[in-house]
Formats: sequence, C-alpha cells, structure tokens
Amino acid sequence: MIFFEQLEYTKIKELLVQECQSEPGKTVASKLQPLINKKEIDHKLKLTSEIQECLKNRIYFNFENVSDVVGLLRNFHHQTYNFEEFRKIYFNISAANTLKKRIEKLEDYQNFYRIVEDILILSELEKRFNEIYFTDGEIKDSASSQLFSIRKRKKEMRKRIVSSLNEKIEDFASSNFLFDKVVTQRDGRFVIPVKEGSISFVKGIVHGKSASKSSVYMEPEEVVGLNNDIHILESEEKQEIFRILKKFSDDIQHSKKDILKNTEIVKQIDFYFASARFAIRLKAEKPKIAEKPYLNLIEARHPLLIESYDDYKKVIPFSLELGKDFKLLLISGPNTGGKTVTLKTVGLLTLMALSGLLIPAKTDSTIGIFPEVFADIGDNQSLENAMSTFSSHMKNIEGMVSKGNSNSLVLIDEIGASTDPEQGSALAQAILEKLVEKNVAGVITTHYTALKVFAEKTRGCMNAAMQFDPEKHLPTYQFKLGLPGNSFAIEVAAKLGLDEKLIKRAKELTGNQNVELTELLKKMGEEKAELARKNYQFSLKTSLLDQKISEHQDK
Repeated sequence: MIFFEQLEYTKIKELLVQECQSEPGKTVASKLQPLINKKEIDHKLKLTSEIQECLKNRIYFNFENVSDVVGLLRNFHHQTYNFEEFRKIYFNISAANTLKKRIEKLEDYQNFYRIVEDILILSELEKRFNEIYFTDGEIKDSASSQLFSIRKRKKEMRKRIVSSLNEKIEDFASSNFLFDKVVTQRDGRFVIPVKEGSISFVKGIVHGKSASKSSVYMEPEEVVGLNNDIHILESEEKQEIFRILKKFSDDIQHSKKDILKNTEIVKQIDFYFASARFAIRLKAEKPKIAEKPYLNLIEARHPLLIESYDDYKKVIPFSLELGKDFKLLLISGPNTGGKTVTLKTVGLLTLMALSGLLIPAKTDSTIGIFPEVFADIGDNQSLENAMSTFSSHMKNIEGMVSKGNSNSLVLIDEIGASTDPEQGSALAQAILEKLVEKNVAGVITTHYTALKVFAEKTRGCMNAAMQFDPEKHLPTYQFKLGLPGNSFAIEVAAKLGLDEKLIKRAKELTGNQNVELTELLKKMGEEKAELARKNYQFSLKTSLLDQKISEHQDK
C-alpha cells in the first residue's frame, strides 16, 4: 500500500526482518499487517511485552539455525535425506525442544508459556541425529551395533593387509624391486610401488602406473583375498548406512506434522523476540487498545528518529489526543519545524500498535482501531503516468473523501499545496468541511491562515502549532495544542542565509496581515482556554456549594 511507504511502515518491517534470526522469522516479519481484531492485537502486544521482560531478565533463545523445512517434509520423494537436509530438520527440532525443555522458566509469562506449551518435544529424533552424525557430516561408528561391528572388522582387516605388505616390502628390500618402501591405495585396494622393470619378478595384479611412468602399483597375490574381503565389508557398510538413514528418514516423515507444527511456533517466537529487541532499543511500551477510533499518545516519539540518532533522549516527544473533544487536528508552524514528523509519528505508531508492536510512547497511551488509514504525504509525482504533484495529491485525497468514514484515520501533509495558494486554500477548506461532515478522524498540516480560522470556529476541529523561537529564529520542535502557529518562512530563510536585501523586500511585500491574524487567533484560543478554566472553577464551586446546602438541610 502507498501509505505504508509514506508513513515509513515498510521501514519498520525491514528493521524487524533484519532483527529476526531465522529465515522463517524474517518471512513472518515481512508479512506483518495492521489488524482490526482487538483480541488478536491485545494478545500480540501482551506476548511481545512478556518477551521484552524475558530479555530484560536474561532469558534468551537462539533461532539462527532454524530454516524453512516445509518443502523437505511435504515433498519428500527420495528414499533418504542427505546430511544437509537432515541437519536443517535437526536444527528446527532442536530449537523447539530447547524451548519446551526450558518451559519452567516461563511460568511468570503466561502468554509466552501457553505458546511454548503447545510444542511437542521430539527428543528421540534430536538424540538419533547426534547418534548418527559427527558435526562434519561423517557417520559415527555408534550409529548402529551392526555398523560398529562392520567397521571394527574393516579396521582389523586393514591392519592385516598393511602388515602383510610391510613384510613383502622387507622381503623385496635387498632385491631392489621397489620404487619406494610405502603402502598406498589405488582404486580402493592396498598396493605397493614397484619399479617398471621389476614387474615380472613380483606376482600380483597391476593397478596402473605413476604419473612419472617410472613405477607401477601392484597388488601382491598374498593380499588379493584380503582386499576382496575389505570390498565385501565396504559393501556391507554402505548397505547398513543406507538402512540407518532410511530408517531415520522414515521416522522423520512419521513425525513431520509435529515438526511442522513446532517450526510454525518457533518462527513466530523468533519474530516476537525480534519485536521485543526492537522495542527495547526504542524504549517502547505496550499501549492500550480501544475498540473505537480514538488516539491518545503520551510522550510519543518517532521510532525511526530514535534509530537514526541512536539516542532516545534526542528525539523530542509530543502528546496528542484525537477523537474525544475533536476529531480533526490542524497543525501549523514553521517549515522544518516538525509538522510532518509529528504527522508521520501519529500514523506510524497507529499502524505499529495495530500490528501488535510496542510503541515509543508512555504505557497509558491508547490506540483505537481504525479499519482504514489514509495518508497523503510527500511528493507522489509520477513521470510514467504524466501525473503532477498536485494531481497525485488530489487523487489520494479523493479516495479519502469518498471512502473515509467515522472509523477512518486521515493524515494529510500540506493540504491544498502545490497549486495557486488562493485556490489551494479554498479547495483545502472544502475538503476539510467534507471530512468534518463525515466525522472522519484526521491530522492535517498547513500554512494557510484561512484553514487556521476554519479550525478555530468549526466544532470538532482543533488547531495545534509547532513552536518557533523568534529570538534565535529556530524551530523548537515543541508541539502545542489549542493554538495555531506562524510559518516564519522569512525568518527561516534568513537563518538559512538568504540575501538580506531579499529578506527585507519580502517583509515589505508580505505586510503584517497574516501574522496579525495568526496572533489574533492565538489570543482567541488563549481566551477560550481561560474561559474554560473559569467555567470549570465556577462549576466546581457551584457543586461544593450545593453539597454544603444539602448537608445543612439534612441537619
């Protein structure tokens, strides 16, 4: 979805994919989506929060060797698996067994405990793999008693052959028939190197010449029978190994449903551990989930900024409530002042929470369920489709207006921009009026004064501002609810080094009307807040007076 990209939800998924240890876990992360079922969301949040506590209490598990074995188990068309295939299956079995064996340590984490409880421990398969294989893939003598016996006889037979050939070498030492006094092998048979001119003096079978052509490899007739016996034992050995691996493959196939079920649990746990590690880096906490479309973010921070700065404290938090006293929030303020970051944070934290991820905001924060989230952020100009920036924005907004309802969340950056300011402002107000009519929840950023006036006088709307330090001519990135903000475009331009003459001329041309109007709106907002405070105090005093009158009458 386009708004996943705009809100940088896809970047969160990419970070989670990187954080997962196993390929199956990475697949789970890549398929992450926001949910609309409160029970399911709550379960995921609780589980991630519990695993976060596990990590803090130094309870770790390793999933690096877990892999996708679905194809190996379901599409098995051979008589046996090879070592690499056995090892993949073994690692999955071992990871699941390790989780289940340590279940007693998880008793304080109920949701995590219940998931691990569903794992069926497969100790015999794990044990059997270790009985059969060395770590390099060689088959152990102890894989079966029959294999042990065969290899023991092979070893004894080799000793007899080598001993016999060494005696032969000693016999030939004085005759100068040998090219070298060593016992070697050719084509699996024990031989000795004889000088080419001495072949007729040594009875036996020739097995080829050396690379230099100066010697031949001969199998003396005394060891032909013994070499034949070794070949028979090697054949028996291969048959026994095949039997062992065939039996082990059949055992695995017999348990494939349990292995696949366990692997499904393990890959989910790998993902939850990745989510928990990510949450620890962000200092993220578990929000409350509300059935209704409502937001209450307390000291919220943008997760990707935390990642970028690698310092939680460098990211300035904000608090925001949407859906109680008002449903449309209009944020104004200076360029580079944090409007877009605030907008993205609202959308991104909503998507994260609905996906079961912990968010960098206080634990009392509440995220409501929004079945549909719409966003129009940034430049979506399409050269391929000959679509201008303005056309692209209008296409996105048309979808919001036509599909949006009281359960939707709408996020629009610089509404009505990228066109004539007067017409853009008028169009933006018409869009806002429609969103108010449809009772859509939303956060919108703007520089248009007319929209600030609209938000001030329209029920269900609220102004907010990103603060600016007029003395330092710098944005403070502080979010303030209830008052509109100045754009301070000229001041920002001056701070960025634009020519002083241009700055002076711009001030002459702009006049003070917009600034004065914004200041007037601020004053109105402050007066409204003061009136509300006095009204609350009056109501409180009236209530106390009524209580005293009632107590007096009772006497």
